[in-house]
Amino acid sequence: MVLYSVLSVFLLILTAWAVVRHYKLKSEATKNQFMSTPIQDEPPIQQDNPEQITKKPNLAEKAVQKSKQLQQTTERWAASKKGSTSVVIIEPTSEQVLVAVNPQKKYFAASLYKLLVVYYGYQQIDNGKISSDQQILKNLNSKQCLDKAIRSSDSPCGETLRSLFGAKKITSKIQKKYQLQNIDAVNITVNAKDAAEMMAMIWRSDDLSDQSRTAFLDSLKDQPALYRRGLPKGFDSKITVYNKVGWNYQKEWHDAAILEFEDGSALTIAVLSENVGMRSIANLGKQLQKILLSTD
Repeated sequence: MVLYSVLSVFLLILTAWAVVRHYKLKSEATKNQFMSTPIQDEPPIQQDNPEQITKKPNLAEKAVQKSKQLQQTTERWAASKKGSTSVVIIEPTSEQVLVAVNPQKKYFAASLYKLLVVYYGYQQIDNGKISSDQQILKNLNSKQCLDKAIRSSDSPCGETLRSLFGAKKITSKIQKKYQLQNIDAVNITVNAKDAAEMMAMIWRSDDLSDQSRTAFLDSLKDQPALYRRGLPKGFDSKITVYNKVGWNYQKEWHDAAILEFEDGSALTIAVLSENVGMRSIANLGKQLQKILLSTD
């Protein structure tokens, strides 16, 4: 009986040892399998590819998408007038023409010729051909005269600078270098296409220093109300209008302008007319703004 009891205990101990041994071997096998398995790198975090990110179009780019609507609106406006009208709108960065109504018709430029003279004058200063403090008229130096010729359409400054630089030389450079064949400081003529292109050149700062561009834009922006009764009158503060007007009493009324949006993008526009008047041109501005700022 005693022997039987001892044998039973022995069998129990042997069974327990076998169980422990089994689980120990299984644990070591699992550990060895884990250690022999190569660690997989975590997949890299996906980052947006800048080229795949869709850039939100600015307001000028949106205007390009609305070019058909802008063209149709301008055509209707022009058709309703008894006088002659020409309108061109350009996106200056891409140089794409959004609107073209009678773009090649030539007009007497009136004071728009001063755009050529002043553009050429700032280039002369930038290139060291004249100094900004060179006396032009009594108590007015070149920089002051360039400003007055645009800001208040001062004719004594405009004519003196035109004579100083040479109307033929100014016209030749503008026509040959910039391919503006229909803007003329000699015969004082212009068409809407070249007037809008001229404003695009100013906006892009083609061959102008940053300082000259800033001065030019300031002269086009802050002007007496007398010179902002046409196109600028049609836009509110959501669009900044840099404008040069030219008029010949009641016959011609021209506006050449840069329209800057709040996001910093811009369009350029030229509205040339005979026997149409400033109020009608201001009304066109209102119609254009409604389209340009619409969210449709």
